[in-house]
Amino acid sequence: MTTIQTFHFFPLLSPELRIQVWHQALLIPRLVLIWKHTARDANMVRRSVVSPLLCVNRESRTEALRLYSPPPNYPNYPESPVYIGPGTDIVYIAGLDGERRAFKHVTWTCDFLAQDLDSQCPSFAPLRRLAVDEEFLQQTPFLQFHKMPYSVWKLVISDMPALEELIVVSRGSGGGWTVSEVEGKLLEAKEKFRTFWEDMCTDEGEAQAMMKWRAPSIRILKPEELVEICW
Repeated sequence: MTTIQTFHFFPLLSPELRIQVWHQALLIPRLVLIWKHTARDANMVRRSVVSPLLCVNRESRTEALRLYSPPPNYPNYPESPVYIGPGTDIVYIAGLDGERRAFKHVTWTCDFLAQDLDSQCPSFAPLRRLAVDEEFLQQTPFLQFHKMPYSVWKLVISDMPALEELIVVSRGSGGGWTVSEVEGKLLEAKEKFRTFWEDMCTDEGEAQAMMKWRAPSIRILKPEELVEICW
């Protein structure tokens, strides 16, 4: 029995049916990878699979662009935009900070994303799915200078209210965090942040936001498993 690779009658379907097909295809996540972090004012190198829906025809591109948002608009970025589908696509911040303060490149990336999301005109819609390396979580403290919300923990808890899923990418052979341990770390960070904002007494909104914060669902995946669930 042969498998049909091309449905030649697709253009003959009604526009309503074709649009439903495009929308179903948009539910397949893509992996938007931020993997090279070089300096505070340097460009980030990103890689992702270009959505086929941006390339099939004008109709599919129009429907895709209704949902996709351009990436963070960092200056002088040399590459073409990587569009992000906020409902499905997974932004993966890969890598580790260096030991010295001058080499906290992955943390700077988290700060860039947080600043963009917090701006009056963010360059992309709120993200619902984020992936980070387990070792980066393990090496990053909750607070900077023992008091201020910091790095990826701040990004997840304070800056991404729409986040629904946090994927922890485990590159080791064993002995890593479990889902319950990650959940516990998030709750611990939340309490530290709440205490910080209450002690500051300058922004009641932040403290109230901490009270309403809901933890995202957690998944722990190997890099190859993360790739398998994406285009």
